[in-house]
Amino acid sequence: MKEKAFVIVLSILLGFAIVAGASAAVKSADDVQIIYDGTPKTPYKAIGRVSIDKFKNIFGTRRSSDEIETMMKKEAFKKGGDAIMNIREDLGNVSAVIIVFEGKSEAKAR
Repeated sequence: MKEKAFVIVLSILLGFAIVAGASAAVKSADDVQIIYDGTPKTPYKAIGRVSIDKFKNIFGTRRSSDEIETMMKKEAFKKGGDAIMNIREDLGNVSAVIIVFEGKSEAKAR
């Protein structure tokens, strides 16, 4: 009986830890999540879009995937986002939806 109670308590604590981790305040652009497939399990709200040109200049110098991701995360952070999702790519740019996770503290100072 003690083992079953222990497992239940452990499961509850783990659940709280997962929710707390998903709703923790984003402190830097590096903390912005990129959700490649699907939607997050944590409730969220879309707050805008970010779009980055694939090319650095008119001569066709291409940005790397890492550079584009970093730029998208920085823009999302500036706009108050916790994550980006629904990433779309066309001939000239890459865009994504900026989201914030619901239920977290709104007192984010940026």
